[in-house]
Amino acid sequence: MRAQPTRSGLLVAIKALHTLVWAVLVGCILGIPLTGSLHRFGLALILTGIVLGECLALAANPGAVPAD
Repeated sequence: MRAQPTRSGLLVAIKALHTLVWAVLVGCILGIPLTGSLHRFGLALILTGIVLGECLALAANPGAVPAD
């Protein structure tokens, strides 16, 4: 029988996921000018779309991270 995750364990998992997503977004933001300077405009466009998607998610949820 599997044990139920504890409340603190779940919080740690959520924080770890949030940190991973944040790191990916930072990588995208830093990668946009880099890929542009390397004339990889298709990849720069994809990275821009990812960042804009996050901006739209924040704008649709009064500037807060969606809880559900």
